[in-house]
Amino acid sequence: MNILKITTALLALWFIYKRVIEKEQFHVFIDFIKQKSQSPQTIFYILFVTVMMFVNWGIEAIKWRLLVMQLWPISFKESFKAIFAGATISFFTPNRVGDFAGRIFFLPNKVRLPSIIATFIGNLSQLIITLSAGLFCSAFFLSEYFQWSGALITFTKFAACIAGIGLLAAFPFIKYIAYLPPLQRLKNKYNSYITLLENYTPRQLTYTLFLSLLRYSVFSIQYLILFCIAGIHISPTLVAVVCLIFFVQAVIPTVAITEFAFRGSVAILVAAPFFTADNEIITASFALWLINLALPAAIGSLMILNAKFQNNSN
Repeated sequence: MNILKITTALLALWFIYKRVIEKEQFHVFIDFIKQKSQSPQTIFYILFVTVMMFVNWGIEAIKWRLLVMQLWPISFKESFKAIFAGATISFFTPNRVGDFAGRIFFLPNKVRLPSIIATFIGNLSQLIITLSAGLFCSAFFLSEYFQWSGALITFTKFAACIAGIGLLAAFPFIKYIAYLPPLQRLKNKYNSYITLLENYTPRQLTYTLFLSLLRYSVFSIQYLILFCIAGIHISPTLVAVVCLIFFVQAVIPTVAITEFAFRGSVAILVAAPFFTADNEIITASFALWLINLALPAAIGSLMILNAKFQNNSN
């Protein structure tokens, strides 16, 4: 296990370092920081956004702990470590689906596989918030992207709002899919998974959704502050653009270690009808990627290196 920890941590650190340093945008970002370093206000904002990264992942740790407590009484401290370890593994997987692989090492063997359900529910709640926010915002800005007839635009806006409301309303009752005949027939084989899903109450799932909304608000504010630092003034339109950027990024699979180019392209494409400051958009997008994904992945590799993983005896 020690060899696995050391190998995983060192490889992760090396890959992260290479991927960040090799990016041309990293050096552009450093030059940008040097230019802005004369302003104490800018330095404060950058530090504030960095601190918000810990708040962001701290909320995720609270959410995951809430869901995992059905299986194992994990502490917030261990949950926080697990979240960062998951960020490291997920840095190399499409749409960060590998985060459970880092998290499960902080749980006893007997609950590791069932905990995948807890991670899935937490990730699904975050996705639903992202999709719903994007759908609501798209309802107001569809005409800026598509030259459709008035009737079609009106219908699409209405459908987007209904879809967003439907996703939010349905999530607290997702546990009831466990009672569908196909899943009940699998219960003998996958009892721990299905039972865990059945045990979540609508109240717990609603609270999970609230935590996801809180986390979404945190990284949206981070993005808005970074846009402001880059020279784009915060406005209701920019808020909607940020929601639409997250929406598009969520529905297209990417790998975090290579996704910055994709993120930057999406940000420019979505913002195009409203803003033409491509360099500023790229800078803000890279800064968010660096602070919210690359930095946590690096921290997580150290968590893995120093972790005392749960063993078979637990």
